[in-house]
Amino acid sequence: MKASANCIKLIEGFEGLVLKPYQDEKGIWTIGLGTTIYPSGKKVTKNDPAISKEMAYNLALIHVGKDEIVAKKLIKYDLEQHQFDAIMAFMYNAGTTQFRTSTLLELININPKDPKIWGAFLLFDKIKIEGEFKKSKGLFRRRNAEAHLYFKNEINFYAELLEITEMALADGFGHIY
Repeated sequence: MKASANCIKLIEGFEGLVLKPYQDEKGIWTIGLGTTIYPSGKKVTKNDPAISKEMAYNLALIHVGKDEIVAKKLIKYDLEQHQFDAIMAFMYNAGTTQFRTSTLLELININPKDPKIWGAFLLFDKIKIEGEFKKSKGLFRRRNAEAHLYFKNEINFYAELLEITEMALADGFGHIY
């Protein structure tokens, strides 16, 4: 299975398309659709030249392609396309290392339809700034959009608060978001 256009649409919806280097909320130099490291292994810097829209999408597709390989090795079940897309969007942002050791993966490998999976997405709503983890409204929204795609097979950048609250309360982790 490969990520579909919905995966890229979700990624673009949160990363945006910026053709010149900029610093993200953690201060990391980024370009395109959230690229921080080029396929060569070189980190994006403030002095890098602008890229084309086509290059931005190519960089994202290369990144997603690498994540697909890892996901296929880690996930024990055949997921539906929308579930796979949600996981690829999650991995694009959180990283393969985070996914590899996550409750999210653990729950998917037990039962990919378990409603607790929604709450497992929400465990990744914090960013580390100056050594401290801080809740990020943007990541909270992003994780809900990924979970929404995973469960509802649709992209919704602004999932209804009631739906989010109901799913979070049922997450089995005792979290109230």
